Amino acid sequence: MENEKHIDVVLLVVGGTSGMLILVFAIIIFVVYYQKKVLAQQNQIQLAENEYQRQLLKATIQVEEKERERIAKNIHDDVGTLLNVLKLTLTKLTRNTDNKELTETLSSESIHLLDESIQSVRNVAKDLVSPTLIKLGYLKATHELCKLITNSGQLFADLVYDASLAGTRFPDGTEVQLYRVTQELINNIMKHAGASELTIEYIKQEHAHLITLTHNGKGINDRDVEEISRQERGLGLKSIQSRAQLINATVHYYNEANLKPSINITLPIV
Repeated sequence: MENEKHIDVVLLVVGGTSGMLILVFAIIIFVVYYQKKVLAQQNQIQLAENEYQRQLLKATIQVEEKERERIAKNIHDDVGTLLNVLKLTLTKLTRNTDNKELTETLSSESIHLLDESIQSVRNVAKDLVSPTLIKLGYLKATHELCKLITNSGQLFADLVYDASLAGTRFPDGTEVQLYRVTQELINNIMKHAGASELTIEYIKQEHAHLITLTHNGKGINDRDVEEISRQERGLGLKSIQSRAQLINATVHYYNEANLKPSINITLPIV
C-alpha cells in the first residue's frame, strides 16, 4: 500500500513537473513567436517609412527639376528672344550711324527692347521668390496672392487673421517653404476642387501656428492623399508633404459630411 502511494506521489510530481515544463516551453515559444511577429511588423513599418521618405525625396527632386525647366524656358523664350532682337537692332544701328533718322528710330527701339528685357528678368525673379514675401513676410505675400487670384476671376480668395498678428514673421527658410506649401495647396484647389470661394485663416496658438484653408469645392481627406501620393499624379501632394517636412510642419486634409472641405497646416513654435 505504501509503495503504491509512493508511486502515485512520484507520478504526480513527474506529471506536474512535465506539465510545468511543457507550459514554460509553450510560453517561451509564444514569446519568441510574438517577438518575431512584432519585429517583422516593425521592419515592415520601417520599410514603408523608408519608401515614403524615398518617394518624398524623389518628388522634391522632380518638382525642383520642373521648376528649373520652367525658369530656363522662360529665360530662353522671353529674355533670350528680346536680347537677340536687341543685338540685331544694335548691329543695324552701328552700320547706319550716318543716317540720323534711322539712328534715332533704332536707338528708340533698342531702349524699348532693353526695358522689356529688364521687365522679363524681373518677372522671372518675382516668379522665383515674391518680393513682398522677402520684404514684408508670409501674411502680406499670401494676402497679395489672394488679391491676384480674386482679381483674375478664377476664385474668390480671402486671408483672415487678427490685426495684432499683422507683423508676424517666420525664419527666412521657413517663411519661403510655408508660402510654397500654401501656394501649391491653392493651385490644387483651383485645379481640382472646382471651388468658387476660398478662405485662408491664420491663428497663432500657444505652441503652434495654424493655417486653415477652407473652400466650397470638392474635398479630400488624409486617406485620399495617401492613395493619390502612391501614384504619379500625386507629384504636387508629395511636394507639399516634402516641403512641410523641411520646416517640421504637418498638413492634414478634412472632408467631413455637412462641413466645407478644409486643409490644416500646423507649424510648431520653437
